[in-house]
Amino acid sequence: NSCISQMCSIVISIFKKQLELLDSASKNFPETKLVVFPEFSNFFKTLTFFRNTAGAGQYFSNLFPHPVLIVDNSKISTESKFQSKTIFLDSQKGVLGSYDKYLLAPFGEYMPLILKDLDKALGLNSPAIQENPEYQNGRKPPEAISGDSGLKVGSLTCSDIFSPHLVQNISSSGANLIISQS
Repeated sequence: NSCISQMCSIVISIFKKQLELLDSASKNFPETKLVVFPEFSNFFKTLTFFRNTAGAGQYFSNLFPHPVLIVDNSKISTESKFQSKTIFLDSQKGVLGSYDKYLLAPFGEYMPLILKDLDKALGLNSPAIQENPEYQNGRKPPEAISGDSGLKVGSLTCSDIFSPHLVQNISSSGANLIISQS
């Protein structure tokens, strides 16, 4: 229970800081058109623990006097794996779309099969290798998303940046800005 309590305390501390930074941006930079949270910031996900959907929508619509595109990334649990999901939210309209990380990183989001097999063959059966949580990659490459802020944005998540194909896909879908969440 002590470990869970510590984790909750850390999550709440990070969330509180995120709220403070967002509030500061809305007060000190009211002309803001884009807010980007880093990979695994889990801001939207954590917000839903403290506010229902209607409350979260009201929070965002009152944050800035005009539409702002807010981009967040969360670690989402699926049936058997995890997913790195980027969510695009217009502060006035709500969720515009999402993108599931396409290019997974070895040792970060999956353990290479050869390493797992070698670990088993040597009889080590290391829990760090055999029980490493696996991620599921996105099924479609990223595309640009536009909101009422006037921006058409595409996002790459961490290792996605190493793929010229993914960058080209965002560019060809009309993005005037490509962001990288890492």
